[in-house]
Amino acid sequence: MDELTRLTAPDLLDRVMSLDAVAAEIYSKEGFSLRIAATGEHALAESVVEESGVAVRAWGRRGSEVFGTFIRDEPVGAVSALRRIRECLSEPGSCDPPALPASPPAGGGPRFPGPLRETVLRETRELSGRFQEIRPAFSSPIREAVRMEGAWLEAGASRDRLVNSNGFDAEREEFGWNLSLAARAAGSGDTREGYLGRSGSRAEEFDPGTLVSEVCWRTAAPLGGEGVGCGRAAVVVDTALASDLLRSLGGLFTASEETVEALRRGDRMGPDDLRLDEIPLEPDAPGWDGEGVARGRVRIVDGGRLVGLLTDLHSSRRFDLPATGSARRPSFRDGPLAGPSRLVMSLGESEESHEELLGRLAPGLFLTTGRLLRAETGPGGALVGAGIWLDGGRVVRAVRGAVIPFRPLGLLRSICGSDSPQAWTRGSECGCLLINPDISPA
Repeated sequence: MDELTRLTAPDLLDRVMSLDAVAAEIYSKEGFSLRIAATGEHALAESVVEESGVAVRAWGRRGSEVFGTFIRDEPVGAVSALRRIRECLSEPGSCDPPALPASPPAGGGPRFPGPLRETVLRETRELSGRFQEIRPAFSSPIREAVRMEGAWLEAGASRDRLVNSNGFDAEREEFGWNLSLAARAAGSGDTREGYLGRSGSRAEEFDPGTLVSEVCWRTAAPLGGEGVGCGRAAVVVDTALASDLLRSLGGLFTASEETVEALRRGDRMGPDDLRLDEIPLEPDAPGWDGEGVARGRVRIVDGGRLVGLLTDLHSSRRFDLPATGSARRPSFRDGPLAGPSRLVMSLGESEESHEELLGRLAPGLFLTTGRLLRAETGPGGALVGAGIWLDGGRVVRAVRGAVIPFRPLGLLRSICGSDSPQAWTRGSECGCLLINPDISPA
C-alpha cells in the first residue's frame, strides 16, 4: 500500500489508465498557511494549516465518470480511492470525456525554491512585522475615539500539479494574504463596530497605516447617527463594500440553464455603459485553470447587456459555449467548477470623480460601512449599514441602521453612477456605486 503514496503524478496516471479508463487526470495540491490573530488586549497568536492531497478524475469505456480523492501520506485512503475508481469505471453511464488540454499555456511555473513551509515563513516575515504595526497605529491622537477589537491575518502558498492522459503536465505556485480588521468607535453615548477586509498577493500591498485609517473613519462616521425613513433614496455605496457585493454576484455570470437562456436573449444587466470583465489577477498569475485550460480576459457584460459567461469544460460542452479557463478548485477535495477569480466592473466614459458622485446625493446616503445578509432561500438578501446623509456634498447628519433589500439583478440595474474601479479584494474590483434603491430603518 505504501507504494501508492510514493507514486509520482504521471505514474499514478498510468495506474488509473490501466484500470480500463479512456481518459483521466491527476490533480495534486500542497498548501501551507500561517494564521496570526490579535485583539485589543491580547498579544499575537499564531497557528499553521497544512494540506496535501490528490484528486483523480477518470472516464470509462461505458460512459461512466468518477472522481476520487485521498491524502498523500495515507495509504489506506489511496487504496480505497483506486478501488472505487476501478469499480465505477466498469459501470455504464452517459458521459463522454471532455477534450482535455494537451499542453500548458505559458506562465505560472515554479516560483518558490524548496518546501512551501519555508516559503511561507520567509514570505510572511515582512507581513508579520507589518501586522504588528496595526495595534500601535490605533494609538494615534486623531484616532482616540476608535480602538482595535481584533485583527486576523492568513498568509499562505500553494503548489498545484495537473497531469492528464492527453499529455498535459504542469505545475503552478501562488502566494497570497487575507486580512480582517475589527474596530469599535465610541462617542456621545453611542458605540459602533466596524469591519474591513483586504487581500493581496505581495507584502508591499499591506500598509498598516492606510488600513487602520480606513477602518477608523468608516466606523466612526455614523457615530451619533439617527435612523432613516422608508422610501426610495439615492445611495452611494463605498468602494470596499461595493467590491464585496460584486463578488457575491458571481453566480449570475457562470454558465447554467438559467444564465444561458439569459445570454441567448441578451438580457439587460444594468445601464447602457455598464461593462464587466473577468480578468486574471496579475500578468504573471498561473496561466491555466483547474482543468489546464488557458486563462484570459473574458467580457461578460458590454453595453449593459449579458454577452458572455464563465465556463468549465463540462458546462462549455453542455451549453456549446467557449471554454473560458474558469474552472476553480478551492481544495483538492473539490472537483473543478466554473466561477470568477477577479471581476472588474466599470461604467467606461461615464465614470465620475468621487467628489462628483457624492455631489449627486441631493439628498442621499453615503454608505460607509455595512454587511450583506443573504436570504435563507433564493438569491438576494439585504444590505445593512450606516453612513452619512449628504445634500449636495454638504454633511447633514450621521445615519445608522439603514436596510437596503436587494435582488442581484435589481442591484445591477439600479446603478446610475460610479467612479473609477479600485482593488480591495483579490476577487472583485469596482468603484463606489450610485444606486437608487428602497431603503428602510433597521
